[in-house]
Order: sequence, then structure tokens, then C-alpha cells
Amino acid sequence: MTRPVPDLVSSVEPGERFFFLCHKQLHCFTDCCRELELALSPYDVLRLRWATGLTSDELHRRYIIEDKSPGSCFPEFYLTMVDDGRASCVFVTPEGCSIYQNRPGACRTYPLGRGVTRSGDTISEQFILLREPHCHGFNEQRVQTAHRFMHSQDL
Repeated sequence: MTRPVPDLVSSVEPGERFFFLCHKQLHCFTDCCRELELALSPYDVLRLRWATGLTSDELHRRYIIEDKSPGSCFPEFYLTMVDDGRASCVFVTPEGCSIYQNRPGACRTYPLGRGVTRSGDTISEQFILLREPHCHGFNEQRVQTAHRFMHSQDL
């Protein structure tokens, strides 16, 4: 039986400690790079250009799916996945991400989610952890906080 998504998500205070570390020795290494719809921000697209050395047109043609919803002013962009039976990221290898230094923001933040709200002059951050059953990184003894993890991922 599949667990509903809300059971996989928990709130985390900015200074709250949690355990997480992803590394090649984990059985689940790169499982999070499969079976996903990876939305790309304009900054993600720019970093993909840096990583691949491709022109915008070539990058778009080879690696980006564009979706324009009726009534929307702007298109949405998604990273193409490989048709390998697992819908794998085009940049994942057995060694990990081939564009690691320029990977998209969603890859950098996983398994952390961040939301920001503003009320007048007050800006507040909210964080969540996505604890997917396949991920064993939570069993590692690396102490993290939301801010420490974001810093470690160059966010």
C-alpha cells in the first residue's frame, strides 16, 4: 500500500536538527533522480547551459520540455527524462550527477523544501522535509539544520 504524500512531509523549524547525508555508498544513491517531473527555473536553465556548453536553442531541443498552459502568460519548462523504464534524469550516471556543480535547484534542495512569505516588511521562511521511503540518507548520522543543509548545497 502506498503512503499518502502528507505522511511523507513534515515541517522543520529553521534551527531544528535532523539527520541526513546522501553519498554513493547508500543503496538508494540516485533513486531520487528517477521518476520525477523536474520543473526548471530560468536560473536552472542558465546553469544547465554552463554545465553543458550548449547554446540555448540546442539545450532546449535536447533536454527541455516546454509546456504552455492555456491562459498562462509564460511557458513552464521541465527537464527531459530518459525512457529507460525508470524515467531517469538525462544527467544521472552510476557515479552520480554528471552536472553536479550546476544541477537544478530542486536537486540541490532535496529532501528539503523551502517557502518564503512576506507580510509588510516581515519575511518568514518555512521548511519541510520530504521523507520518501526509498531514501536512506535519513539513517546517516550527519546532523543538519535547514540553514546548514542549504549552505552545504550552495543555496
